[in-house]
Amino acid sequence: MLFNEQGIINIDEIVANHPSWKKMMADGVITAEEVQQQAEVVIGLLKKIDAEFSESDKALVEQLLTEMSVLFAASHVNSIQEITKEF
Repeated sequence: MLFNEQGIINIDEIVANHPSWKKMMADGVITAEEVQQQAEVVIGLLKKIDAEFSESDKALVEQLLTEMSVLFAASHVNSIQEITKEF
């Protein structure tokens, strides 16, 4: 399910249950090679979207990816700020 009962996206659960994530985390270490392999999967999907989606669909996907990236960056910076407050 994409959203929980509160209307919040279940991205953590989706990622945790995804085969790619489970494979990378099987040994508890993510290698540079695993990151490269995942990047190749993402690039392949983006190329498929570019070839198959309409221009308006591609614009929506681009907007989604951008906003998700902003959210990831903001969350990461916030986490770092919280950690540095402790010192």
